[in-house]
Amino acid sequence: MARITLRGTNINYEKRGKGPALILLHGWNSSREQWSLNLRRLAKGFRVIVPDLPGHGDSALPPGFDYSLEAHVAWLDDFRKAMRLKDFGLVGHSLGGTIAAAYAASHPERVRSLVLCSTPASGRGLTLRNRMPGAEVLISLAYGLRGPWSLGFTMLRGVYKSEHLDKDFVQANVLEMRKISRRTLARTARLARTADLQPLLAAITAPTLVVVGNKDHTVREKEACIFTQRIEGARLLTVNGVAHYPQYERPDVFDTAVADFVRLAYEAPPAGP
Repeated sequence: MARITLRGTNINYEKRGKGPALILLHGWNSSREQWSLNLRRLAKGFRVIVPDLPGHGDSALPPGFDYSLEAHVAWLDDFRKAMRLKDFGLVGHSLGGTIAAAYAASHPERVRSLVLCSTPASGRGLTLRNRMPGAEVLISLAYGLRGPWSLGFTMLRGVYKSEHLDKDFVQANVLEMRKISRRTLARTARLARTADLQPLLAAITAPTLVVVGNKDHTVREKEACIFTQRIEGARLLTVNGVAHYPQYERPDVFDTAVADFVRLAYEAPPAGP
């Protein structure tokens, strides 16, 4: 684990491996711990960098941070500069994928490859229970009930076969989830429900891989088609027998697919000027 200071704010991240840079962005109600099952394999060929997003894990909120998609994109570019990266591969899960796609659209010269995992093209792409009006209010009211059991249940609800998930992995993630403040949890829930990537997709020039689970009950199936139809050359990988978290339900399949895709992208000339 490492820490840097950006504009007076502590940012926590983990870095492993050597080679081309690859940044992994976690999803809502999560932290860098979400990627712990993937680091060993991906670090064999890449310099993998996994930050806690603002207000998550051990990363503090920048002064005046408004939780907008634009604020997250600006934060990611600040982090990129702090890591001294000219360009990099970018992988995002769910809300992290929303941030990754928006960054790739606004900074095409920086992103060598883009992987969107279980990501909605807009808040309308979430299933009904995840896009109910006022969901962030309910989340805020229920914040005091976020004990180890309820958080573990919430995490496993997004998994197709939860009995296959390592208990130590679940426990480590639950510990990190408990660090998220009430305000951050509610405001990022609102961002997930209201963000709309569709007007931005045509601006994405990076080679793009869209990864979905065929049992996902958080993001609707048609969202993957929106990405593959509107991002030129985008490819689709459907992982059978998993729900919203392909990266830790089938890390072997996910890591192999991502490593192969990113490696090919790095062998191609970079996009942009």
